[in-house]
Amino acid sequence: MSTTKLAKVRKLALGGAAAAAIALPLTMVAAPAQAATLAGCTVTPLAPVVIGQVGGQPNVRFTTRVTCSPDRIVQIRDQRREADAPAGIGGDDNYGQTNYLRTFASQATILVSTTDIVTSTENSNEEVYHRTSFRVATINGVSNWTSFQNSAVVSVNN
Repeated sequence: MSTTKLAKVRKLALGGAAAAAIALPLTMVAAPAQAATLAGCTVTPLAPVVIGQVGGQPNVRFTTRVTCSPDRIVQIRDQRREADAPAGIGGDDNYGQTNYLRTFASQATILVSTTDIVTSTENSNEEVYHRTSFRVATINGVSNWTSFQNSAVVSVNN
């Protein structure tokens, strides 16, 4: 390899390493949603999103991303909550639960969602999140339920 080509390769390698060194800390800043994988399916509760108002109250969409291999049926329990102290679900207010049942004939990723009116439960913003648990049916039977995975908590002005 000539000196000129070698210099170009080194420059590209150093540039790539520098870009990776900058990008890595940026990707670590945003905490990823918790996801669970079981029997060829991955379920991820996404951060709640305010989509408008109904009667002066925030209307919030709670979305879950589901990816499954072919020939799977996934059943999801999605619980919507408002976080309160002490930490954990014991002190949290419950907005409701939605159950989803989806069949995957082929590999796919889908979104399932529901909306809820976030009512005022305190004198400050509401901290909303949702949590999911699921099980998978295949030709070999039905799995046990996964542990619950939480979305990010979002502060909603109420």
